[in-house]
Amino acid sequence: MRAKALLGLWFAAGVVAAEPNGAVWQGTMEVREQQGRACAMQRMPPYQLPVHMVRWTGSARGETLFAWGAMQPAMLQSAAQGGDAYTVRFFDATQPVGEAQLGFSGGTLRVNWRESATAQSPGCNWTQATLSLQPVASPEAALSLMVHARYLHRTQTLLQQLRTVDKASSLPLLEQFSALASEIPEPALADKGVAQAFLEAGEHAMAMRRPAQAMRMLHLSSGIYRRLAPGHPDDAALALSREAHLLRRQGGLPAALDLMDEALAVLAAAHRGNGATASNLLNLLGAWRLKDGQTQGALEVFQRAVRIDLARQAPNDEQAMSLNNLAQALQRANQFDAAARMFEQALALAELDPAESDSLVQAIRDNLAALRNQSDSMPRTRGKPDISPRTTSDSRMTAIARHPSIFTTG
Repeated sequence: MRAKALLGLWFAAGVVAAEPNGAVWQGTMEVREQQGRACAMQRMPPYQLPVHMVRWTGSARGETLFAWGAMQPAMLQSAAQGGDAYTVRFFDATQPVGEAQLGFSGGTLRVNWRESATAQSPGCNWTQATLSLQPVASPEAALSLMVHARYLHRTQTLLQQLRTVDKASSLPLLEQFSALASEIPEPALADKGVAQAFLEAGEHAMAMRRPAQAMRMLHLSSGIYRRLAPGHPDDAALALSREAHLLRRQGGLPAALDLMDEALAVLAAAHRGNGATASNLLNLLGAWRLKDGQTQGALEVFQRAVRIDLARQAPNDEQAMSLNNLAQALQRANQFDAAARMFEQALALAELDPAESDSLVQAIRDNLAALRNQSDSMPRTRGKPDISPRTTSDSRMTAIARHPSIFTTG
């Protein structure tokens, strides 16, 4: 399911209260995905995710279905009562993004979902899925899932508001998120939708310079992602790294490094130690080491990231970012010629996709120009530049981050 597959805006509070008229199913969703850069499509093997679905009747707009599980929550809305055709909406979408057909077979509810052609992003997200669901027989279990659905709606509503309000108006919303952290229902303790909501809210609190709130929400998010790690290792690793990033900013470097080790171990356990997320985290770790004056350690980490990107044939801009970071470590180590070669390689790769990497191209050009100016102006002893350590603010460190935001070295 796409990264921002969130609740529908039309999921009104009055509909949530209609629980006695509802029904609850659970089962699996088989996803048939196509991925590719700039829609150079690559078919991925089908995979299955656990999924729940709640139905509310009595809505003036027809029947409403709410599906969630290992994927982000999604809403399906019928045009009229009793039909089998539904439109699919995500929370931050202004238009329907897909169509679904419902049918019953042998007591199983089957939902076939297809993404609208107009909704496909340049990254070419998954396009089809089939939900196979059985009714939840236990009234207690059904009620628990209803409570969970209502909680999800509250987190996603607040999240959408955080994305759209100004800074002054966001502070009360962060307070509401903090309150929700104390009200989390038991089923949500292993739910990706909840984990992602608190991760993004924690990011917002960081941007608003509310470190205590940010730490609480990021810690809650990473705790949930730990439980989800076997099925979502990349998301779990990135959540742990975000908590580590905030810990480091607050002076807790040993604890931050422990979390980074845990994040990399999560990836290794899932045989993802040579993937994009691993490269991402190594770039962040290298930036930390470089800023802390550990030049040799930074070199080793950046070299690992470059090797991973080369082996996985990473997109040009991602390879360019890693090479840029390695070049800065070489520059710090007074290896000017090697640094220049790395900057030049990075620039050549970044310039292959100018639409994707315009700001990156400029950053690398600036770094290369600064290196040449520095190299020309430094007094030399025995043929080597004699320079004092430079901070990362002297040039632009570009650590890769696919999600949720660009890492910084602060």
